[in-house]
Amino acid sequence: MGKKPQEKKAKVSPAGADLALVDQSAGNECTDHLCRIHEALKTIRGHSVFDGIDGARPLSISQGGHQTPFDKKDAVSALSKGEGAFYLCGGNFMWADQIWLANHRAPINSGVLFHSHVAVETADEAGSETRGFQRLSPPEPAHALLFSVAEAVKKGADAGVLKAWKHLLLTTSFRFEVVPVGEPRYWRAANLREEAVNKGLMVTMTIRQRIYDIAGFKAAKDAQRDSPLTADQVAKMYEKLKLNAKAEPITKSFVECAVNVHKKL
Repeated sequence: MGKKPQEKKAKVSPAGADLALVDQSAGNECTDHLCRIHEALKTIRGHSVFDGIDGARPLSISQGGHQTPFDKKDAVSALSKGEGAFYLCGGNFMWADQIWLANHRAPINSGVLFHSHVAVETADEAGSETRGFQRLSPPEPAHALLFSVAEAVKKGADAGVLKAWKHLLLTTSFRFEVVPVGEPRYWRAANLREEAVNKGLMVTMTIRQRIYDIAGFKAAKDAQRDSPLTADQVAKMYEKLKLNAKAEPITKSFVECAVNVHKKL
């Protein structure tokens, strides 16, 4: 068995990024859940069938893949076309940073059980990196997959079953987008969740998650200001979020209620 891959060091936040939203240590409500992710990754990487999985190339169509695998030149070319550009390809599930969350202040809905949207800062970044991409699409389906693979390993599933899981990991569909670090990634991730709900996927935020989301967002922004944001100002910021058809509008009174309830939790 080869050496286990080391976790990537966190990238230094670029100048101008909203540090309160980049910092994953402050107000993290998902610590216990992320510990489970760490353990699942450790279990998977520790089995011989998954040796070298983090750096493995995605499967080509001739190998059983479903789309053309990631190509650095194609990625840079596609993402250099300006606003709204994206790049679709076959990827390795493990290339996404499984620990990074666009919104770590709202608890993960562990009961929720694809297409992985990942962000790069520039088109050139897609051509120079093959690991640690920050995923913008909802984390619940991806984390459920990790837990399922880890459980199969722990229960001693035969090699055929584990190879089938490995095949799934190496045929994950990736969509790359150029999204700046900080608040732009927060809003893009939030909107992707709402879009998923409209498509019928079970990733809608519970009331509890929405309370933590709004209160945590306000606290993060307030930490960077001389005076706290008003409920009306927060509500106006949330106009960037295109809520799913069944969601309650985020108004001034909704924000006030969320902040007050959060203080009592």
